[in-house]
Amino acid sequence: MKMKNRFYILLCLLYMGMVSCNSWLDVQPKTELDEEEMFSKQQGFQETLTGVYMNMKSTGSYGGNLMYGTIEYLAQPWDCSNGSYQEKISRFNYTDASVQGQFETIYTQLYKTIMSANTVLEKIDEKRSVFETGMYEIIKGEALALRAYCHLDLLRLFGPMPMKTGNSTVLPYVTTVTIDYHEHHTYEEFTHLLEDDLLLADSLLKTSDPVQATVRQRDVENNVTLSVSASDFLKARHLRFNYYAVKALEARFYLWLGGSENKAKACACAKEVMDAVDEEGKPVFELGSVGAFVNEDYVFSSEHIMAVYDHKLSDRSTTAFSGNPSYTKDNNVLVPELYEAGTTDIRYALWTSYTQSGGDIKWSLKKFLQKDENSAINQLPLLRLSEMYLIAMECGTIAEANELYEAFCIARDIPVREFHEVELEDILLEEYNKEFYAEGQTFYLYKRLGVENMLWAQDPGNEEAFVVPLPLKEVNYAK
Repeated sequence: MKMKNRFYILLCLLYMGMVSCNSWLDVQPKTELDEEEMFSKQQGFQETLTGVYMNMKSTGSYGGNLMYGTIEYLAQPWDCSNGSYQEKISRFNYTDASVQGQFETIYTQLYKTIMSANTVLEKIDEKRSVFETGMYEIIKGEALALRAYCHLDLLRLFGPMPMKTGNSTVLPYVTTVTIDYHEHHTYEEFTHLLEDDLLLADSLLKTSDPVQATVRQRDVENNVTLSVSASDFLKARHLRFNYYAVKALEARFYLWLGGSENKAKACACAKEVMDAVDEEGKPVFELGSVGAFVNEDYVFSSEHIMAVYDHKLSDRSTTAFSGNPSYTKDNNVLVPELYEAGTTDIRYALWTSYTQSGGDIKWSLKKFLQKDENSAINQLPLLRLSEMYLIAMECGTIAEANELYEAFCIARDIPVREFHEVELEDILLEEYNKEFYAEGQTFYLYKRLGVENMLWAQDPGNEEAFVVPLPLKEVNYAK
């Protein structure tokens, strides 16, 4: 069924955050705008795409559940109260109604973001004439990358383990705005569609994105000038899906697929990001070091290949991490089970203690406790340079891995140590646990590698634990 020619744009979705609903299909628009009017100008596309990014910082998505909340409880980093829904998540109790509700929210939010990206993609080709030089490619490339990013996380969470994909259908790969039911694809179909989106985004942004020094130089030579609106839209490219963010996402995607050919692709993509330089030959992205603490830059913003900006991050993080027992860890567990006593690791310095009302001392993470007025670091990281280092270590030769790990260790202020190939997985597990605490990436590593003995887990990692069931409403709707 096609949507009627009157197009519904959720301004509340774009500018006031998500409203809850029972199913991602039950989209009830709050403001009706004429489709032709909205997309008759480039600015309409810009504003709609900006709304997609705003969707991503909702607490049900990357502003909570997919950052330090639900997804992290699966990886076991937080202490949980007995009988709480958080404990039930950590025990992989997927039959519990409260747990099902958490994952239904994630499922809904991700597909809503995809739907919003699709509103752009469904109209952009026929309106190509309204765009300034390069803006069609940039906006379309960003929208494709956003759609791919959310689909990959749906696959990593609700899809099968990469080594046990099978031939059954897994999830819908949604490319249209419709109220019709979306057929579920097989794993192979799903990943092919995802790769198509990534490669098209890559080709579009490679020729147009000013995040690259070569593109900026070309535009200067050709005297390319843009409107104020377009120029503002292109500021702070690391807060949007820029060309290097697409390459980083490709690295993550190919690593997930696995196999020697895909790992080679992942390594090449990761290295392109790591090797990116500006006109003066300086790195575009740099590993965070102890110097970041001077500016209270606890998220290591110099590493951010792609991040979501939240000017209320200070309020959000204070609520989550200051005095909230849901996001704490006993220090006698952190040391020595994750960190050695007396460590100089700068990531351990991100932990701080506070005393509860009963006198118990708890340890909480200050990674996101940023200053509201410091806009440069009010960011929730979605893709970081450190991940590219770890991907390249895993996918390259052992000699290359040791060379990269040396640079990584120096940046994190930990002793440099050489390792052999048989030790690589242990190194990766250790570093992911330290590096991506409260960033929602460690569970995916466990699932991809099929790690049975997860750090601090009460139950073993296995297929039953790693594959989160689809929301019941989605399952019932498909029948």
